[in-house]
Amino acid sequence: MNTIYTSPAFREWLKDVDCEILRQTGIGLFDLPDQTWALWFEEGYGPEEAAILALEASSYPMESIDPTKREFIYRR
Repeated sequence: MNTIYTSPAFREWLKDVDCEILRQTGIGLFDLPDQTWALWFEEGYGPEEAAILALEASSYPMESIDPTKREFIYRR
């Protein structure tokens, strides 16, 4: 098992991603299909960015997401 999954920093980041998804949608991270969480963490994506990427990948209706949150993901 990759040690990143047990690192406190990754666990805290994942918790922040979960909170962002919950705030935006009312559902949790584990209600969505699996994503490349560790890769996104290692590449330096912030929790908000990872939340938007996960929602897009899961075909969540993005029109219900705050447009200011969607815009920054494309500026990366």
